[in-house]
Order: sequence, then structure tokens, then C-alpha cells
Amino acid sequence: MFLNSCGRFILKDEGVENKSIEELSGVSSAKTNLDGLNTTISEIAQTGGSSGLLSGSFVVPADGISFLLSIFLGSSSSIKFYSLTDPDGLDILSASSTPNLYNEASGRLGSSGYANVLVPQSPSFSAKAGTWTFKAYTNDRVSIALRTGSTPSAATILIQPYITGTTWSAGDISAALSVMSGIYSANGITLTINSTITISNTQYSVVSGTFTDSTTSALVTQGSTATVNLFFIEDYSGSWSGILGNAAGIPGSM
Repeated sequence: MFLNSCGRFILKDEGVENKSIEELSGVSSAKTNLDGLNTTISEIAQTGGSSGLLSGSFVVPADGISFLLSIFLGSSSSIKFYSLTDPDGLDILSASSTPNLYNEASGRLGSSGYANVLVPQSPSFSAKAGTWTFKAYTNDRVSIALRTGSTPSAATILIQPYITGTTWSAGDISAALSVMSGIYSANGITLTINSTITISNTQYSVVSGTFTDSTTSALVTQGSTATVNLFFIEDYSGSWSGILGNAAGIPGSM
């Protein structure tokens, strides 16, 4: 997650190895185990149809906890899913469904080169066991990161903050981290926040908000494994300038 100096951030999910979005675009299969939770990444085969859309499916097992369905396109064109239907026949990307992620998921709204749908994205959703199906616009590949196992009864999240550039220091973000910790605590989640790490390389003080950008990808890959990495930056570049923050999959991919 990237945070601008006064509050912009980029979240990097560390559930599956220490890989950036750019690197994961080429992953066909990977598996890791962390604290009793298994995370598997796999590419999904797609077939064409008369509608011009590509379609595919995947199975969430009985012990499925969450999944991140990602879509990739090598060009700068916008890419997105047309639909994502759960085992009960509900298209959660349709505006007419209740609940839905119609205006919430980048995988429905569209994004340059990469977009995703995170389930569950709120308490209104669940990674229902059974076969899920999707339809997607022209793309290079679709992959799924599926997490299975037992949900811990006492949730603790390890946070690793980073700060780039020379304008701000660790002391400038301590208040924001304290507020964040308080919000999570009120919801029964403990945050363990490590000491802030300063990244002195000036090329990372201002980066693109696009995760497939080479500089952004290089910064994100410096994140630690088994943590939620928060990158506090001075600003975004180009048209992203002024944006408060973004993440590959708010509220945290997986």
C-alpha cells in the first residue's frame, strides 16, 4: 500500500511469496503455507464465446477463506471483468445484485493493465464453497490467489511501514499509525507495527500509482514477507499526483 507523505499508501499482500503484481502476472502456479493458512496461485484457462467475452471457472473448497481474482493485460489499455457469479448464481459484479461490488472492485470498474476482485471485500460477502464462474473482456491471462485453512480466533496483523524521500521522517507518520491501530483494536484486531524503515533511494520518493510500472514494482518488491507493507511516499507521478493512496486490492489483497 502506498501512502503519500501526509497519508498516501500502497499495500502489498505478502500471502504468496515476496512478489509484485508485475511478477505475479507471469506466475502460472505457486503455493505457500503461512501460520496454518495455505495460499495457492494458479492461472485459469479461459474459453471464447459468441459474445466476444472470455469465460472461465474455479472451485472454492469447503475450507476456503478468501480469494483474489486478477486479470492482466500487457498494454496500457483498461482491463476488467464482465461478471463474476458465485455458486448460488449471484453475479456479484452486477448493479442489480444484492450485495454487489459493482462500484467497488477495480476488476469491475476497469484499470490500466491490471485489475482484480477481492472476496470477501466486506462482511456482506463470503468466499462461498463451490464453483465460481466469470466472464472477462480480452486479456492476457486471469489468475486466482486462493487462501484456505482455519480462520484464527485472535487476529493479529504485522505491519511494516516504509518512508521514501527526504521531506518526511518516521516521526511524521507515527500519529497516523496510532490512529490506524486504534481503529483495528476497536474491531477486535491487534496490529503489531514494526519500526519504520527509511528507503533513501530518491527514485522512489515519487512513483506511479500503477502497479505494473517498473519503478513502482521495484519499490513494492522491497517489502517484507508475512507482513502488510505500507509505503509512505512524497507524491504520485503524472495524473496520479494528489491522490491520497491506493492498493492492489483494498482492503488488502487477501
